[in-house]
Order: sequence, then structure tokens, then C-alpha cells
Amino acid sequence: MFCSECGTQNPDTNQFCKNCGNPLKKRQPQAVPPQPAAAFPPVAPVYGPQSGGAQQQTTSPQAPPGYSLEPVTPPTEHALTVAGAIGFFISLLSLVIYPYICGILAIVISAAVIFKTRKRLGIGVIIAFIGLIIGLASIMVDIFYFSLFPPQPVTLMFFWLIP
Repeated sequence: MFCSECGTQNPDTNQFCKNCGNPLKKRQPQAVPPQPAAAFPPVAPVYGPQSGGAQQQTTSPQAPPGYSLEPVTPPTEHALTVAGAIGFFISLLSLVIYPYICGILAIVISAAVIFKTRKRLGIGVIIAFIGLIIGLASIMVDIFYFSLFPPQPVTLMFFWLIP
């Protein structure tokens, strides 16, 4: 609504002009057929700083009635799930070759995934935890290999040398 005296734009709910204070004259509504209710509720404007010192009106997202807004999983969660899978595969590799190098690498990657992930029971954390356990197990098996699997005594058979 515009003031008839100074021409300042005012909200429709104002009774007086915000610039000059004169009473605002409300227009009589014309016969307009009723429109169906909007699917979305009205959105309150949010003002924020803009370059050049001007204010720009923006709106915050609102959910339609009967629905709720859920946060979108940031891409870092997906990347951490992939890193957990990499830690798991490196821990499996540590069972076959280079148990110290691959085991320590699997432990570091898996621990980083566990501590960086927001979802504490996500698939990435579970895979990373399994990778951490396998990495630790491969190092422990390598350290205590001869205690766990003692070598069999070697018997030399020289009877083939006897004529």
C-alpha cells in the first residue's frame, strides 16, 4: 500500500504511513472470486547483509503442512563412508602382505572415519570399525606368529645316502 501524501510504500497492515504519519486509506476490495488456499504457508522474510550495504529480502524454506524438512546429508558423510570402505580393504590386504604397513594404514584411516562421522551407527562407521579390528589383528598375529603357530621340528632323512 502506498501513502497518498508522500508516496512511501507501507505494509498492508499499517494504519499510518511509516514516513509521514498520515492515515492510510484502505482500498475497498473488488469482487474477486475466492482462490484456493496456497499449498505452502506464508514465509516470513529474512534479511541479511549484502554487498554494497543494501539489504535483500530472502526467504527461509518452509515445509508444506503435513510434511517436515529433513537435513540433506552433506557430501562429507558419503566421502567418509568411502574412506571407511578403503580402510576395510586395506585391513584385508594387511592379512596377506605387509601386515605392519597396511595394518597401521588401515587403523589410521578407520579411526579417522570413526571420529569424523556424525552418524555414530552409519554403515561407514561399522565398516571402519571392522577394518580397525582386522588391522589390529593382523599386526598382533604377525608379532606373535611363532607363539601362535610354533614351527614343526625338522627331521632330516639321510637314509637315502646309506647304500
